[in-house]
Amino acid sequence: MSKIKFIASPDKMDTRLENVPRFPNDSFKLTFPESIGPSDKARWFDVVKCSWHKLQDDKWTGRGWVQDELDYTIDVNMNHDYVDFIIRLTNRSNEEWKETLAFNCFNPNLPSLGQKQVILGQK
Repeated sequence: MSKIKFIASPDKMDTRLENVPRFPNDSFKLTFPESIGPSDKARWFDVVKCSWHKLQDDKWTGRGWVQDELDYTIDVNMNHDYVDFIIRLTNRSNEEWKETLAFNCFNPNLPSLGQKQVILGQK
């Protein structure tokens, strides 16, 4: 079982990761996309319904939808020292989408690093 904590409210867009091994005193915020769907007529957060559900101790799923238009799913799988996010966007309409978009936000809150600007993955 992972020591990483995933904190979500069932009907909120925002979630939080805590107790990440390399960043034990920091947190990371994952937010459901503000805009999802075909790029020529994307649906905004005020139209997309979303909900989070705990599947197991180390697994959560977030689902967003617009009836008869789209489904958007984020599966969160916590491992010992990392987290996998699996993202799916499904067209439920009768229209062909030429291009799609979904802007997830994943923001670090890293007080342990002081006021330095941090780009994850770089030294």
